[in-house]
Amino acid sequence: MAKITASHWLPVGDAPLELRIEDRSAQLKNVLNRREYNPLEIVELFLGPWFDSQLIDLVNMNLRAKQKSTSSKQRKYYKPLEEKQLLRFIIRRMVHSLIKHEKHSIKPQQLESLCRKLMGKNRHNALSACFTLTNTQIAEIFADVPKLISKWIALGTVYCIDESIFPFFGRAAFDKGLLQLIPNKPHDYGLVTYYAAQRLLWTNLPIAIDLEPTWIDNRPTPLNIAIALLQRNRVPGQHQHLIADNLWSAPSYFTAYEQMGIYYTLSVKASAGDGLKDLIDVASTGLPTRSARTFTRNASAAGGASGRSHHNNNQQCMACLKTPSNPADHNWQLQDCT
Repeated sequence: MAKITASHWLPVGDAPLELRIEDRSAQLKNVLNRREYNPLEIVELFLGPWFDSQLIDLVNMNLRAKQKSTSSKQRKYYKPLEEKQLLRFIIRRMVHSLIKHEKHSIKPQQLESLCRKLMGKNRHNALSACFTLTNTQIAEIFADVPKLISKWIALGTVYCIDESIFPFFGRAAFDKGLLQLIPNKPHDYGLVTYYAAQRLLWTNLPIAIDLEPTWIDNRPTPLNIAIALLQRNRVPGQHQHLIADNLWSAPSYFTAYEQMGIYYTLSVKASAGDGLKDLIDVASTGLPTRSARTFTRNASAAGGASGRSHHNNNQQCMACLKTPSNPADHNWQLQDCT
């Protein structure tokens, strides 16, 4: 305990984890029914103009080039693409992925029949071959995501940032330097992308509000990625609260967060420095199940802290949890201390 107090950490107190009430939020189905939209119409309404201005034009340019070099019998499969057919193509790929990767009770024959009704195999293969976009084109498409989101939702102030991977297959992806390896992901190789997500107010549904792709020859630090995502999606006059895993919990990052006025809640590795290891070692001692223990530290005296931040500019705090053996099965969450 002496090492903890020497690092300017002070215990604030313990608090119970509150049971999440799942039915307080409206269901997505009810939201759709109230305006009589089906999911496909929502996609068309939300993404239709963007499909026309960005993705369809790029794919059609590739289709025209392929059509000139293919045989007369195959040219019909390379005719220009329209918006509704692009949606069919995307849905077909999603259905096909269910056949390969997901565990479910739907018979494979039913999914294969649906794939055929959505789009023939030859046309699908022709379109797949024409989704060969450059790094610059992909980056431009990703840059449109926050512009689209801002038309439909008002951003909040809590940002969950994490990394993900878009699967890529084939030699062309290797040659373009698109593929990176992240262990323990659903797809071992792909385009590593970082995203910021928030939850919608009435439905509690998570939604990605921005994306930041990376390439083999251009890998920004996690700190730079977080700052870029936060700055692009700032709500004027409001503090920002970052929630992330230990990729963003390097002690050297804390000062940067505080200088920018960013509140942060981060998971911390046991090997962390800056007095955090000693804190982690005793944080759960005697802590009841389904409870949280909070420590605070004076940022001006110690130069930064990790964890959930209060609205007091001179204080930072970190919540150390002891949860049930499988928290997801118990629906427990931290009581909001902000």
